[in-house]
Amino acid sequence: MRSVLARLPRPRIIHPDDFVVAVVPYVVFAALVVWLAVLAPDSLTLDQITGNVDVTLILVLVAIGQTFVLLTGGIDLSIGGVISCVNAFAASHMASSGAAWGWTIALLLIGWAPGAINGALIAYARLQPFIVTLAAWFVWGGIAFYFLEASGGEVSPSLGWLASGAIAGVHNSIWLLLLVAIIASWLLRTRTGLQIKAVGSSADNARQRGIPTRRTIVVTYGLSSWLAAFAGIVLSAQSLSGDPVVGDSYILLSVAAAVIGGTSLFGGRGTTTGTILGAFVLTYLTSIVYVLGLPSQWSLIFSGLLLIGSVTLQLVVRRGFALRRRTRHA
Repeated sequence: MRSVLARLPRPRIIHPDDFVVAVVPYVVFAALVVWLAVLAPDSLTLDQITGNVDVTLILVLVAIGQTFVLLTGGIDLSIGGVISCVNAFAASHMASSGAAWGWTIALLLIGWAPGAINGALIAYARLQPFIVTLAAWFVWGGIAFYFLEASGGEVSPSLGWLASGAIAGVHNSIWLLLLVAIIASWLLRTRTGLQIKAVGSSADNARQRGIPTRRTIVVTYGLSSWLAAFAGIVLSAQSLSGDPVVGDSYILLSVAAAVIGGTSLFGGRGTTTGTILGAFVLTYLTSIVYVLGLPSQWSLIFSGLLLIGSVTLQLVVRRGFALRRRTRHA
């Protein structure tokens, strides 16, 4: 009997439509970097680049987790509640150095649990991802208020090293970004990554090939939750304080970063590298709005227009190439 790995769809040569969609984030990011450099030449300095990485790192973490979920054809709204809950807990229980690192390890060990519960309800109870993760967002957001009723609290400065320290002269945020980018990209090339894409492409076909679709969904949502918990820890290290609603703003931003990076909302197509670029596109867009002296709400307007443009481009390109292929075979 063939193994499950042998039954997985073999890596295919990238189609032209996938190539076009994958290239777009690189082009947009490069254009924004050049534009900002013209407006503010010091944006190319190491300090400014490091600052942009600091600002974007949290979004990168949650957006990568969101990408894995989107690849299955689902969505994870609970990440906002998980981030807020972890941050509120840190600000109320991690004031001393020993408690900070002890609880950090504990939170990393159990960070997958909220997502695994979501995945189990979606896979085994056949509930809609939107409803399940929306409810989970409310639950974890409410627990965050239990730990911390308002902005404040205190996180041990020793944990701050995770966000502000350096190794070999390189800022820790850059190390974390590189580490997460490499692991996430590698994961999509493993059996688990192929299973995630197979489930998103067609759950029925994946099931017929012997892929454990239910387990894959549970693992995917667990991974998203773990990355959100990790993001909450890094955020706590950056701010050294807490806010019971701090994670809410990252929910839709994570979806936007993934979609701008080329991930399909219909599942099965996308890359974590594109998502990282999408996150930085949003950061640089905000920086350009600031340098131009425009009101801050313009960054939201431009981000929304960019998101609509990205979705439209994906649909036009993929439908265009699909029509071209059908015409050739007719």
